[in-house]
Amino acid sequence: MLTLRYYIFKAVFRQEHILLNLEKKRKKKLGKRNAPIVIPAKAGIHLHMREKRQYYIYILASKRNGTLYIGVTNDLKRRIHEHKEKINKGFTSKYNVDRLVYYEIFESIGDAIYREKQLKKWKRNWKIQTIEDFNPCWSDLYDNI
Repeated sequence: MLTLRYYIFKAVFRQEHILLNLEKKRKKKLGKRNAPIVIPAKAGIHLHMREKRQYYIYILASKRNGTLYIGVTNDLKRRIHEHKEKINKGFTSKYNVDRLVYYEIFESIGDAIYREKQLKKWKRNWKIQTIEDFNPCWSDLYDNI
């Protein structure tokens, strides 16, 4: 004869099974990037949405109308600091390009990379006009971010 404890266990197990199936369906709809994280716990299943990240494209300059560099990152302050301290030996350290003169913010890395590639294909005078519209004095924006 089945006890009350057995029926309670069966009901709880079925409820957790239903929740897990709903999570699987939700993951398929959201895709892997925005899928919630499932954390099993003693009291049940808790859902925590992943933190939304921001992505940036940026333009660095050596001086007004000087050498330009276009890049993409997920942490603008850290990345500009790396350029200023010349941590990575490359184009920006060789040509002393470390003044942040322009940046844009995106919610998707794909959109940020697409925009970066767009800007890199632009003619130089288009880039300069964009910088001057955003930052007419070509001041270093690093301290303001």
